[in-house]
Amino acid sequence: MIFAGQTNLTIELETSVSLAAVTSVWIYYIKPNNAAGQWEGVVSGTKITYSLVSGDLDVPGDWRIWSYVIFANGKIGVGDAVKMTVKKQGDL
Repeated sequence: MIFAGQTNLTIELETSVSLAAVTSVWIYYIKPNNAAGQWEGVVSGTKITYSLVSGDLDVPGDWRIWSYVIFANGKIGVGDAVKMTVKKQGDL
């Protein structure tokens, strides 16, 4: 489970494509309150990872997250959104 305020967690998104020739990778998100943003990711093979820090998971509920990649040739790749449920601490 994932809880609001949690920081001992790394988000991983599998892209299924080579990320060897990228200039930027991001994990975009929309929070349950419809606030949007992004985290700068790190390439790990065909995955994009991001290690959460304090303040990242500040709203409990269903988040939407997806990959956003800029390749060295200027092309952009966008992944399918997935749901990430963030629970309030103490919830079952």
